[in-house]
Amino acid sequence: MFNEYPEGQKFWNSIIPLFNQHLTKNLLGGKMMKFIKLMIIALLSTIIFSIVMGGMNYITMVSKSPEGFIVPMIFFGMYAAPAYVLGGIPSYFFIEKICSKMKVTSYISVYFTKLFLYGLAGIVISFIFTLLLTAIEGGFFLLPNEFVAYLFCGFIAALTFYHVALVLNQEGPFAPKDKKEKE
Repeated sequence: MFNEYPEGQKFWNSIIPLFNQHLTKNLLGGKMMKFIKLMIIALLSTIIFSIVMGGMNYITMVSKSPEGFIVPMIFFGMYAAPAYVLGGIPSYFFIEKICSKMKVTSYISVYFTKLFLYGLAGIVISFIFTLLLTAIEGGFFLLPNEFVAYLFCGFIAALTFYHVALVLNQEGPFAPKDKKEKE
């Protein structure tokens, strides 16, 4: 087909590199790649958080059955995944923006600042998520110890997200040695 129409071949040979350059530069190399990476961080955080919470639930059970670990793990994952995607990813961008404006260069001070901000964001997101869930279920009645447990779970979930992001982004103490030397 292209041999019959050399003009067509020239056209496609000029368009395809432009499309590939646009695709890799603007979508995969830019914000879309960052979003995909954050979705992977949210997925891994959900899996880790669900396994830990399912394990804690299994340890505290009186009668230990095989379903005692898997079923709670699935339920924790079902509740944690939307919170990570709807709350964790926007919090990531917000915290990164706050920390980029700070003039702190020490790994330790940046780490503890982000640790505090992620913990606070986790508590706030857990508070909002708990209010939404109780409103959907038909009432606002929660015992104080249940409410504190939800906030604590949000705190742990946020710290899980932060540490998975640290490892996958290779920041702070997880940065390769050549990256540390450049900074």
